[in-house]
Amino acid sequence: MSAKDRIAELRKNMGLTQEAFGKELGFSDGMISQIEAGKRNLNNRTVDHIAHKFGVSHKWLLTGTGDMYSQQQNLTTDEANLIDMYRQLVKPMQEFVIMSVRGLVEQQNKKTRERNTLEKKHNSA
Repeated sequence: MSAKDRIAELRKNMGLTQEAFGKELGFSDGMISQIEAGKRNLNNRTVDHIAHKFGVSHKWLLTGTGDMYSQQQNLTTDEANLIDMYRQLVKPMQEFVIMSVRGLVEQQNKKTRERNTLEKKHNSA
């Protein structure tokens, strides 16, 4: 099965016509028909767009391996993009990002605890 066949499988699995599927993606009229007919090749940008829009695995779209639906399907586009960018970083940079995010979460949690303590004091007075 080729990528064009997997696009058709995804579309049919979602119960969409070629026109409706293309419209969901913001594609021009007939683009999905051309892709499924093999008259138009899939580029990385198109695959990325389909994967993000419908929560489908990039790997499955391109190669047919793995599950159709990505484990990231409940993520927003920004969240999925953040994960993709993180994966492009070298290991030391990934570690820096993790440490930085942990620090930000700790700061936020500390401020939340302080605010809750102040509210309790105010409410009990």
